[in-house]
Amino acid sequence: AEAPASRGRSGSEPGSFEYEVMKTILKRVKRQINRRNPESQDYIEYEGLRLPLPETRFCTTDWKNDRFFLDSARREVDRLRQLAGLEVQSALLDIGSGQGRLAIGLLRELPNIRSYYGVDVSLRSIDWCKRNISSFHKNFKFIHTDITNERYNPHGVEFRKPIQLPLADHSIDVVFLYSVFTHMMSDDVGAYLTDMNRVLRPGGKALFTAYAETDGKDEEENPETYLQELGKSQGALHRVRFRKEFLDHKITSSGFKIVSFLHQAEEVTRQSVYVVSSVG
Repeated sequence: AEAPASRGRSGSEPGSFEYEVMKTILKRVKRQINRRNPESQDYIEYEGLRLPLPETRFCTTDWKNDRFFLDSARREVDRLRQLAGLEVQSALLDIGSGQGRLAIGLLRELPNIRSYYGVDVSLRSIDWCKRNISSFHKNFKFIHTDITNERYNPHGVEFRKPIQLPLADHSIDVVFLYSVFTHMMSDDVGAYLTDMNRVLRPGGKALFTAYAETDGKDEEENPETYLQELGKSQGALHRVRFRKEFLDHKITSSGFKIVSFLHQAEEVTRQSVYVVSSVG
């Protein structure tokens, strides 16, 4: 049998037939090595899903357990269904999407959701989600917003108001923020609320967590004795506590109606949960 033609290049040159075959083989070998050597990849496989490496996950140490991480993600999806009307036809905005915890929960519980948008100030987190989620699921999109945050993005662009999230007016059905307003002062919270109301359709709902109490100052960064049983605050904006009446006014003056408030409903972090509805 005749040997394949070299297409005008010697076998050792880029572009030759032999070179391209060898490159393909090497790529396959590299993929096999990566599967067998977890240290060479940026994810772990758990129950058929890609999860971020435990040491890179945000929040408390509980999230480093794979079972806990995935179960918490699934519970968030269930909660959004029950409290915010999430369904397969929804367009969902996840502000502070981190390493894709909610998105991973959706891949397990609601993979065919119409559209998911994850937004975060951490470029590293967004890049991980693009590589490991949206490259395989085109209805999941991740957007980096290089807005400065003293805790998570200290070298970002100076905060501008309004934020103008890169989404069209009234294009979103549900907004989710987990442990985002807990790391912001009130001016920034107000700016986000205003822009959330812009992108939400009238009647659309947002579910978010916050530290909100009936006593204390209007706002306070890392109050010394607050929730000290969970450990001392570490670093900038670790725990920002608001007086509930003060935060409620921020919410309603941004175009929302408060649907429900669950005080310290989060078992691990003791954050409270708000569900609000856009009044247009």
